[in-house]
This record gives sequence, C-alpha cells and structure tokens, in this order.
Amino acid sequence: MNPQDQPRFEERVRAAAGSELNRYLSTVRTPDGLRTLVRVLVRTSLPLSPTGSDAVRETLEELRRGDVSLQLHFEVATGLPDNYDVRCEPVSNLLGPGEPPAPRRPRPAGQDRLLTLSFLGLRFDYLFPADDTWHAVERPEGRRGKGFVLPQSMSPVPAGPLLELRLAGGVLLARRTWERPDLAVWVNGVLLVPTAPDGVRCAAGGRIAYHRHSGELISELDYDLVGWARGTLSPPGPADPGTGATHDVWLTTGNHGHVLRIAPPSAGELAVDRRFPIPGATTSDRHYLDVQVLYTEGVRQTPEPDTWHVKIYRCATPQHADQLRRYLRTQAALVDKVNAAVGGTARTPPWAIAPISLPPPGSGVLGERRATEYASPQQVSDDPENRLSAWFGVHDRPQPNCFVIAASPMLRRVGWSESYQRGAPGLDQVDDLMALAAGLDQCHRLDIAHCDIKPANICRYRRADDGSGYVLIDGDAVSRRWERLVDLRLTTTYASPRILAKWYRPHDETTEVDLREHDRFGFALVVLAAVAGQDRAYALLTQDEDGARPIDQPEIVTAAIASYWKDPRWAPFAQALAAPFQYDALVGDDWTAVGWLRLLGSVTAAPVDPQVQHPVAAPVFAGAHSARLVALRTEIQAAPPALNAAVATVLRRVATEQVSVARAAYWRALCWGLLPLLAMVVTLIGVIVGNG
Repeated sequence: MNPQDQPRFEERVRAAAGSELNRYLSTVRTPDGLRTLVRVLVRTSLPLSPTGSDAVRETLEELRRGDVSLQLHFEVATGLPDNYDVRCEPVSNLLGPGEPPAPRRPRPAGQDRLLTLSFLGLRFDYLFPADDTWHAVERPEGRRGKGFVLPQSMSPVPAGPLLELRLAGGVLLARRTWERPDLAVWVNGVLLVPTAPDGVRCAAGGRIAYHRHSGELISELDYDLVGWARGTLSPPGPADPGTGATHDVWLTTGNHGHVLRIAPPSAGELAVDRRFPIPGATTSDRHYLDVQVLYTEGVRQTPEPDTWHVKIYRCATPQHADQLRRYLRTQAALVDKVNAAVGGTARTPPWAIAPISLPPPGSGVLGERRATEYASPQQVSDDPENRLSAWFGVHDRPQPNCFVIAASPMLRRVGWSESYQRGAPGLDQVDDLMALAAGLDQCHRLDIAHCDIKPANICRYRRADDGSGYVLIDGDAVSRRWERLVDLRLTTTYASPRILAKWYRPHDETTEVDLREHDRFGFALVVLAAVAGQDRAYALLTQDEDGARPIDQPEIVTAAIASYWKDPRWAPFAQALAAPFQYDALVGDDWTAVGWLRLLGSVTAAPVDPQVQHPVAAPVFAGAHSARLVALRTEIQAAPPALNAAVATVLRRVATEQVSVARAAYWRALCWGLLPLLAMVVTLIGVIVGNG
C-alpha cells in the first residue's frame, strides 16, 4: 500500500467499525439494570497510525449507548479479503446494575418546538420545551448564560436577560424582565413592559427589536417557531456507484459560480454516522440531529479545474435537512468571520480555517442556478436524488430533499519535520503560524471553538504569489465555546489534561465545559511539532499502561523540552515553549495564541560567550558533493525567506545543481569511453603503416 493510500484506507476501517457496531447494537437488548460489555476486534493487514486508531475509537464512543461498555482491540492479520475486518461480540451481560436514570420532572402534554433566532445571516436553532416555564433569551457577557443563550457573534444584541419566552398549550408568550431599564424591547411592534408578568401572546414568527428609550434602534432578531418532528434513519447499505456518473451541483464562492462535479464513493463504502446537538432552554433539554455522511471528492469546472473535498449528509426528514443546512451555513459564516480577521475571504486565502461552501437545495444543474445562500427547499428532480440514495445504499428508498452537501477546497496536508532534521528550533515556523494563531483567538472572541486542533488537522493553502500558509480543516467540528462533554467530537489523544480528566471520570452529562483551554492546548502541540519535530510531540502524548501521558506532567514536559537542544543558549526559548504546558497556564482570558507566538519570536539564542568552549558540531553534509551543499546552505541562510519560500528556492537550486552534476558525469563518462576507442584507432593506423 502506498503511503498516500493510508488515510483513505484508515477512513474505510473507521467507517466499517462504526457501521458494524451500529448493526450489532440494533440486535442487542440489555436487561433493565444491567450493562452490556461488547468486544470490538479490528483486524487490518497493516498497523493503523495513531491518528487512525484514535479515529476508530472516537467513532465507536460516539455510537455506543449508555447501557453499553466497549473493549476495543486492534490486531494485524494476513489474508483478510478487504485488508481489514471488524467483528463485534458480547463478553458478558453481568457487569452489574447500571446507574439509575435521574428522575425527571413530569412535563405537561404538548409538542416541543424548534426556535430559530436569526441575526445578519447567522441562524441558531434551539429546542423549545413545552414545559410551561419561562426561559430567558440573552447574550451573556463575562459569564455563562441560562435559557436560549446567544453567542458573542451576535454582539450588537444588548447583553443580559432582557426578554423571556414561554410555551404554554402551544401558544408563545413573551415578557420583559427588569434588567437594563434603559432599553426597550419590542416584539412584532408591541412594547413589552416588566409590569405585565403574564406576558404578551405572540405569533409563531416575527421580529424582536431592541431600542434605546430615545427611539434609536440597536439591533433586531428574527425568530421562527415550528413543530419539531423526530425522525429515524434507516441503516445505510454498501454504496452503489452505478455507472460511475457524477452528481453535478451549482456551487458559488464569493460572487463566482461554477459546476461542481461530485464523484461517486467507492463501491461498497458505508456511510458514517454523525450526531449534531440541538441546544435547549436548559442543559438537560437537548436533542440531536442524527445523520449519515459520505466522504468523496469533486472537481470544480473552472478554466483551471480544481479538486474539492465533499461531504454528503443524509438526513431522516426534509425538516432535519433544512436544519442541518442552517447549522452548517452558520458554521460557514462564522468561519468566514474568523478568516476575515486574518485577511482572507471565502474565495481567497489567507485562511485560519478552511472555508465551507454549501450548494442550496435545488442547485442541481438540471434546475435553477442560484447563489450559495439560504434558500427555501425546492423539489429536486428524481434522477439526482435517486443517485444520492444509491450512494448511501438505499436506492430502493429515495428521500427527496433529505440530502445536504458541503464542500471545501482540497488542501495539502503538512509533512511535519522530524527532530533529526532540526539542529536548532524552527523559528521560521513561528511567522508561518501567526495567521492560524490570530484565527484561533478570533474564534474564542466569537464564543466558538474548533474542538479538534491537532497536527493531523493542519494543511497548507497556496496563495496567488506562490506562497503558502497553515490552515485548520474540519470546520464542521466547530462548536460553541461552552459545550457538554457528551456532545464533543474530540480526539482524546490530543485533549487537554483538564478535559481528559473530566472525560475519563464519571461526570454529570448536563455539565458544560469551556473549550478555550482545549483549543489552546491543541495549538501548543501544533507549534511544538513545528519547531521541535513531530516525533517529539507524539512522544509526549504516548500513554503508559495506566493511561498517563508525559504531557500531563509539567515538570516532565519542561525537562524534555529543555533537553531538545544541548546548546545552553536555547534555554530561554525552551522555557517559553514549555510555558503553555504548565498547570492552568491556558485557562482564562489573559492567554492568547498570538501573544505566545510573539514571545517565542522574541526569544532568540543568547550571544556567544567567548570564555565558554562549546563542542564543535559535526559537519552537516558529507560526501563528494558536500562543498556544493554547504555553499547552497550558506547562500540561503544569508537572506533567509519564510519557510514556504525557502523550500521552493532550495528545490529549485538543488535541481539546478543536479543537472550540472549530471552533465559533468556524462562528459566524464564519455571521455573515458572514447580513450579505449582512440587507442584502438592509433594501433590500427600503426599496423597499417607498418605493413606498408
């Protein structure tokens, strides 16, 4: 197997493991009060990378029920039909009684509703329980809010719980609180006053307006309240690519639209289950969008066609598809805000997170061509819908308007250097990572978190000037800054010590955690891999038999980083590099990724002390061409460009030197080959002359 095929192979293994566990759990019923222990055996012809095994583990944890415990085992075996095999088998149903469910207050009869609050293109959905209780609508500032919490990306909305909503008997009521008496709140043209505790009856959709008492409009929120219909997805089957025909959609980025020709998945590939949380009025009132996703590629039909990474989501109902599209469109808008902070747009880098583009419903090239914006659902022709159903293995059960497509530019993954390639810290990486740091800080200012920052999720983008930069992928993993542990999509190998400790010990499923520290920890690992070598970063993440990691112990991390560079002049830099891995270093509002990178960039090696005798370093190059390589190295270091420019320069110069060496070798070989021939000619002439 070629190295470039490894990621796709591991993705197939992950999908097979998730599908097999899902199939197995559908046949298992756990007796009341007991837990089922399931042994999952993943056999592959080649060992999985740490990233691949973590992805399998993460997928299985997402799928398991609360009454199920897993034992996951990896084995390397030969003779497997598809180079991998996944089996699930019960170990015991006698693990003892499970934890009794927490008693819940009986809820009045009525249907839960879906409340959508919209502001300047951002739309956030909340589950509105029919519990006849007042719930605040607020944007908290400097604290965690309660009720329907608006993120900081809606900063023009006044802070504080100014408004409360209640759903009683299917009727929406609104009332004003006593907070911020200097502001006025209107709902559909009706002024709310705090002296009316029973509230005002409101329509199921309309507008909330915030004014100063002078009449000046501050901001407006559109709201919409609809019934929420639960739906269940049928299990997916092996993908049927049919004739191999592509699925064409109209994709708009910026103000430019082109056809995106989406390739079918590989035959037999199984969709992967995904779950998106729907926030509620309280942390205990939460439901989920359960969807299935296929990963494939598409080619945008531009004058210079380019490849895009495509995710196709299958939803249970058209309403779920509409909600998922709103959710992903809001994610895309937030990503655009983050990228704008570093000077990028949806079309052109620099980027901090890879942009996401969503073809609207009805954007197939057989129908109307429209911009990538919010759009009301339209009936899609049977042909493309049936094709997508076949790709999910349910061609006999077509589901019109139940598919959502998300596309991102195909980016080049970073090949991080190993430690042996770095005799000194890679200070040139600090400037290249600055845009990524600025984007991370902007995420947290918008009250969102990426949630899965790790070296494997970093790619490079190409700029018009042939330069490049670092960018995060997996933008659909972006979540709220405060999120429940049970709702996180994180790779535990790269989790911060605080998050990991909470993850592995029993916790209240309704408790939310601040994800800023988790994001910052992942970013610090990326910087460590960039400046010191990825092997050193991974060594600090390796768990022992007790599950402990060196990275969780500050004194070990500090000593390890201090030992990377023997030259004592690098001690200040090593100390600054180890600073984020100290206890509580990343907690709170004071630490920023940009500030830390600036500190690293300002800490250079101390000047040479002539009284101190340092050992002479071994020559960097050896061999017949060492002089040429030393001259080239000296020339590059005399005017060091950024790393991405330096790589191109070195490759170009090395290619030139290779041609020069090859020509010299050719003429040398030619001359040595002509000498025997010349000797034979001289001998022949002598013989002829002698005979004459």
